[in-house]
Amino acid sequence: MDNNHFDSHNTKSIAEKLLALPLFQGLDIDIEIMNDIVTTSRELHLLRNELIFRMGERYHKGIYFILSGKVTLVKKDMSIISHVYEHDSIGLTAFFGKNMYDNSATAFSDCYIIFLPELAIYRLMDRYKKFKKRLIKQIKQRFAEFGNTHTNYLFNSNTKQVSKYMKSPLITINASASVLDTIELFNRVNVRMLVVTGRKNSIQGIITKDMILAKLPSMNTNSKHKVKQIMDKNPLYFPCELPTDTALGQLGVNKQKYAIVTCNDKPVGILSKDTLLKAASENVNIYLANIQNLNSIEELNSYHLNLISSAQYILSSARISREEIESLSYSHIAILRKLFDITSNAFAKNNNFTLSDYDYSYALLGPLARKESDLSPFICTAIILDDAITDDELNNFREYSKTYLKNIILTGYKLNYQAADRYMNSEFIKRKSEWIQDIDAWIENPNSRSNIPFFALNDSTLLDGDNDMMRDLNQYLYKKLMDHPALFGQLINAVTIKLPISFFSKFILSDIEEHKNKINLFENGINYLSIINKVLKIYTGINDTTTAARLRSLARFDLMPKELIKVTMESYDVIFATLLNEQINQSLENQPITTFIEPGSLSLVYQEKLLRAFQFLADYINHAKKLIEDL
Repeated sequence: MDNNHFDSHNTKSIAEKLLALPLFQGLDIDIEIMNDIVTTSRELHLLRNELIFRMGERYHKGIYFILSGKVTLVKKDMSIISHVYEHDSIGLTAFFGKNMYDNSATAFSDCYIIFLPELAIYRLMDRYKKFKKRLIKQIKQRFAEFGNTHTNYLFNSNTKQVSKYMKSPLITINASASVLDTIELFNRVNVRMLVVTGRKNSIQGIITKDMILAKLPSMNTNSKHKVKQIMDKNPLYFPCELPTDTALGQLGVNKQKYAIVTCNDKPVGILSKDTLLKAASENVNIYLANIQNLNSIEELNSYHLNLISSAQYILSSARISREEIESLSYSHIAILRKLFDITSNAFAKNNNFTLSDYDYSYALLGPLARKESDLSPFICTAIILDDAITDDELNNFREYSKTYLKNIILTGYKLNYQAADRYMNSEFIKRKSEWIQDIDAWIENPNSRSNIPFFALNDSTLLDGDNDMMRDLNQYLYKKLMDHPALFGQLINAVTIKLPISFFSKFILSDIEEHKNKINLFENGINYLSIINKVLKIYTGINDTTTAARLRSLARFDLMPKELIKVTMESYDVIFATLLNEQINQSLENQPITTFIEPGSLSLVYQEKLLRAFQFLADYINHAKKLIEDL
């Protein structure tokens, strides 16, 4: 896009012009902060019939705001979709989809337009929640104008966000520390970058190993160099919801290897360019290409069945990849989100009740939230509703959840209906204040019957709605637990899972008729390990999502022996690979896909391999329980 037409006659800054638009008014945005956020924005003057963006063109990574004039949106056949007038914006649906423009935009008359880049938008969304809500509402309205009802999980798609790849908590060093002390800390914590802090823990910059190595030739052994003399005083800051491709581009443009990640305008982690490059080379969305084009439960059912082929592909490699396991989980989540979209549209039509008219968080709990799912995932949801919601509206959410559950089963997921219905009915569908009351009640009386331990021990990922409500509730619960550390032991006691091996290193087989002579690889292995690690995650403040990443962080912070972590991760891989292999065999033999396997059906070599995996898992879990007791 040519930007030679610059408005040099208006003396107001870009920040001032944006703040005068309806989208930004009444948000109490500080002009100095706004000036800092919009430094890379551009103001454009377009003449009549000039093209702003073309259908099929790659997304420009930002939104256009019209200061004056009128813009026409047209289809490929040149038929007009809509006119967009001054004080409105264009490029909203592409901002959501992160793909290509599905229409063209031309200037109907002379126009003055501001282009606001993606990074600036996400910084505003992170700092000003009202702005985020307004923008989402505007995008939904634009989708509705185009006749597109596929809006139920805006900002909750499978687009990767930088928060997934950041390292946390922050490892810091004081600006007055010596370089020699800094080198010692680098070696001790095994990282390549530290955050430099000053008075009252304020962030002053960052220091990397490379910066020190570059200075070493000019230093002598008695050097009194301080960190503040070497550090980078102007690090990059990325909002936690920023897409990874945008973050990677920003790191490249600024010739930086690291950035600090913020959430609610507070530093929460560190992002490295190397981590993003590795992630970019791994196509974890390989199985997701067609899901968004499916329009019926029957089509989703067919796609779900094809996941068996995906699993076979994963196991064709010599060593199972955790990233490829993630792709299975993303496939399940994409199916469930698309099903949510189909169900909510039908529910709105049949019951005259549109979920998106209300403030809520609709979350998946458990293994899917950790992106650690097998072919038969445990599906559980929780709903947090705004306190202003009426009893009738609450009942409508409960009725919707029952309908959604039935459609999950129709899509091909084999669930224990009664157990699943419990978690999709009254116990897990409540107003935010009611959730908080339940948390407080359990804190006061941890021996009482409560769903809070289950909620605390299971990870969550947003299926639809407002992520802030779910995050706020989790943070409230975690703070309460930190204020009452004895309850961490109570959480462990709430876990009744046992490893399926005896003291004599033999498999403990089920005597339940339905699963006689079998063991539950997922519940008694993978999930047990993950739940123990969730307790450690809460206590230590580790922000990693997956079990493997949490294990690595525990070793990095010297909370667990590195060798024990190594064999535990290898054991985790063995159990997961065995489970998926057996589930594929179950499918090929037209048997129900379960997480139970018969160890006696395995070769002796693989029986020994699996037994050793559970032995190492037992060592780790015993070590973790002792660590929790000591903490």
